Amino acid sequence: MVCCAEVRRGARLIGVLLLAGTLGVSTRAAADDYRGWSVPELTRAMAERPVQSMLHRFSRSQPVYHLALADGLEVAFRPSGLPYPDLWRFELASYHLARLLGLAHRVPPVTTRTVPRAALDISPRAQLLPAPGARDHVHGAVVAWLPTLTPTGLA
Repeated sequence: MVCCAEVRRGARLIGVLLLAGTLGVSTRAAADDYRGWSVPELTRAMAERPVQSMLHRFSRSQPVYHLALADGLEVAFRPSGLPYPDLWRFELASYHLARLLGLAHRVPPVTTRTVPRAALDISPRAQLLPAPGARDHVHGAVVAWLPTLTPTGLA
């Protein structure tokens, strides 16, 4: 059953996309490059390179992990967990919406992947959900790391 709030959110999204089209904003995907990487190559590397180490864990409503992958690639990993099991999907949606609106260079590339639970420093409070078909892995979104951003401690 679809609730009224979900219908309103969907209608707002459609309105934004229609407005973008009437304002002449290209809904075609932007050039496929990000910080010197081709976006398809970068997202493939983020999804497939093995996790070398966890560099930091940020805890908010759900944890976000700063991971180092093979060959020095760094990513942020937002896992699927409780109480918001689908929160990581918003990372994907924001990236794809930014591309549709022609703002791809303002949002880092995002893709999905599974990460071994053993690679994460999981706090006792974190209720991470296992990946489908792999109980020792966690599924979620990986975001290209932005090294220029630093935590402010305000949130």
